Amino acid sequence: MLNKLFATATALTLVAATAASAITPGQAQLANAAGVNPGQFEQAQINQLLKAERDGDQARVQFILSNSGTNPSSLNSAGAAQLAASLGVEPGVYTLSELNRLAKAYRDGDTAGAAFVLSGDARPTEDLASKQPLADYLGVNAADYTRAELVAIKADLLED
Repeated sequence: MLNKLFATATALTLVAATAASAITPGQAQLANAAGVNPGQFEQAQINQLLKAERDGDQARVQFILSNSGTNPSSLNSAGAAQLAASLGVEPGVYTLSELNRLAKAYRDGDTAGAAFVLSGDARPTEDLASKQPLADYLGVNAADYTRAELVAIKADLLED
């Protein structure tokens, strides 16, 4: 009797832990519709991405996607390596954003889009002069931060 009780309690604990951390089918479906991996973006970001795609706002789409791969550790994550392997590219070379764009291009049959990502031309270059006004406003050195980081700092300041 005690073994049955222990087994049931263990099973319920495992199910509860899995359910708490699992991505719902709805979240996975929205992520797939946006062309990103489930769990890579917060739900709000996926909604923003889908809206930007509907509105044809490519600058906003690029901004959202580029922020997913700005963390250097994300280049070497197991998920990024697995995605790179599934796409037939070298792990650690492309950001998660680039891998997602490549996966979307492959899904859509967009050979030109895939070639663009693979060429490295899809990587945004940051012009120090274009970030300088925001960095000055925040009182930081523009060379020390990416544009996305500066925007995040400003957003944090506005929330306070």
